[in-house]
Amino acid sequence: MTDGITSAEGGYHANVTGAFTPFDGYRDTWPGSYTTSLDVYLDTSWASGSFFEYTVASSNSVDGGHLQDFVFHVAKDDVSGGFLLSGDNNAYGNNYVNTNGNYATIGTTGWYTLQHFFYDDGGVLAVDMSLLDALGTNLFTETRTSAANTIPDVVGGNRYGWFASLNVDGGLNIDNSRLDIAPAPVPEPSTVLLLGSGLLGLGWYGRKRKKS
Repeated sequence: MTDGITSAEGGYHANVTGAFTPFDGYRDTWPGSYTTSLDVYLDTSWASGSFFEYTVASSNSVDGGHLQDFVFHVAKDDVSGGFLLSGDNNAYGNNYVNTNGNYATIGTTGWYTLQHFFYDDGGVLAVDMSLLDALGTNLFTETRTSAANTIPDVVGGNRYGWFASLNVDGGLNIDNSRLDIAPAPVPEPSTVLLLGSGLLGLGWYGRKRKKS
């Protein structure tokens, strides 16, 4: 338990006022489909004007540099008393949420999961940005893709997870940072290899508090 809030899983979680993770390291080669996820605690008692932007970026395969960000925007909604959420490819440093397009309204305090699913859609990178509730129910999905992001000649693998901006009094409670890379196809029986998959680098860097 941290700040009087029961953790999403286990006995501890982090409270951050600005942080990023490189997961288990940047990849300049497309690894196959992969998913990143992060649990965040949204509290309807937050003050008016509270917001954060959380992004996961892709690397390029040309020189291993930055390719593109995929940004969740979450902001306190003064009308409903809950939160508004949308997703795109830009961070604005304020409480912007695109309510003219695809967005979600969240009205209940609790743990939610911000999930990015990176996959090959006919030779082009597609990213499903989804919001899940504590039971794993999908509440929202924004799919981002660009014809210029071809695999594997342009698109590499994962880059960072980063709070591009965060304005929440007392910080934001987070838990269960994950990077899951899909296992490779199973070879024919004559050449079977045991392949590992799954939970990779969970290091976060920045200002944070972690206590019982």
